[in-house]
Amino acid sequence: MAPQSAYIFGVDSKRNVRWILQGDYVNSEWSDIERLANGNFLISFGFYELREVDILGRCLKQTILTSRMHHDWFELDNGQLLITTEDDSHPDNFVMDVSEVINYPESSDTVYQLRMREVLDTTRVAIPNVNAQSDNDDKDWFHNNRSVYDVRNQSFIVSGRHQDAIISFMQTAAELDHTLELDDINWIMGPHDNWVEAYQSKLLTPIDENGNIIDDTTANLEFWNWGQHSVSIPADQPEDDNLADYIIFNNGNYRSYDQTLAVPASSNYSQCSRYRINRSTMTIQKVWTFGQELGSGHYGSFVGSVRDHDTTYIVNAGGICLNGEGINVGTHYGDPDNELILNDIYPHACVYEVLKETKEIIWGMEFSWELTPYFVYFNFKATRAPMYPENINIYSA
Repeated sequence: MAPQSAYIFGVDSKRNVRWILQGDYVNSEWSDIERLANGNFLISFGFYELREVDILGRCLKQTILTSRMHHDWFELDNGQLLITTEDDSHPDNFVMDVSEVINYPESSDTVYQLRMREVLDTTRVAIPNVNAQSDNDDKDWFHNNRSVYDVRNQSFIVSGRHQDAIISFMQTAAELDHTLELDDINWIMGPHDNWVEAYQSKLLTPIDENGNIIDDTTANLEFWNWGQHSVSIPADQPEDDNLADYIIFNNGNYRSYDQTLAVPASSNYSQCSRYRINRSTMTIQKVWTFGQELGSGHYGSFVGSVRDHDTTYIVNAGGICLNGEGINVGTHYGDPDNELILNDIYPHACVYEVLKETKEIIWGMEFSWELTPYFVYFNFKATRAPMYPENINIYSA
């Protein structure tokens, strides 16, 4: 678990705390954790520092980043890291529209880079956050919250929460001497609203389980990714090379660009959703989803994660915002029924493990806090891993 304003910790199947990182690892800004292929944990400490620690909590390596890192990272097969970061022309302004590969563990030098503003329309009307809708050049128009590398298709997959878009780029597009062009984009996944003509050929067409095109606006409220997080590539891919599956934590903010159809937090829901993309027909199908059954009490209007395992998904609705009556009010600038002011809330988070085959929840854990301002307490990520990975030796200090 990676809660904010608290220590990163691990629990067993009975929810007993078995592992906790104390000391200065507590971080009120951003703290995140992933296990590396070598068995160690990589932890973000604020926005500019990565620390690699072992199971005993010893810091084995410290890496200082040259630009602000946002949210997640992805370990490549060669050990390098694909991170989400900011536009260096707007330092410290939270303009998160760059994905880059750094030469970890040797250094933080950039070896590949994708700059979204080189090819995407920064003026496209964006939801869910009001700080993505200003007229100045410092707006967080894209909000890159995770990027992954698809080995099978040799492409970078980039998630932009404030564009309700997940975009696939050709691997060659990330060369440092290359300026992004429209032809570098394989496809764009997300609602079709407000994309100008130049991007129309890149938009995926939604189809239902029978292969019929979904063109009903109301149906699209449920189909698309809205304010998504945690795009990931499940291990069990279709045999057809033209098909590729991806999973996301689908926060669900607004669910429409039409304000008359927008879904308020008190009636909304979040989902773990699995999509199947056909690259040859440029269509997209939702093949698995779970979360609407849990209702608005589990609607996470910000953050969230999903992790793929053999027979289950680990789903984390880490940013649930409730009022004193237990009604979901969403984030103060991320939901249509919430005034654009900083209110206090009762933060809540829910982590559960759900079977892929039956959608049965086989394990769950919930967190709740007392009345507090927004963005102080939430759970950024949850994952499952053995305490002691195979083929690793643990020595005492």
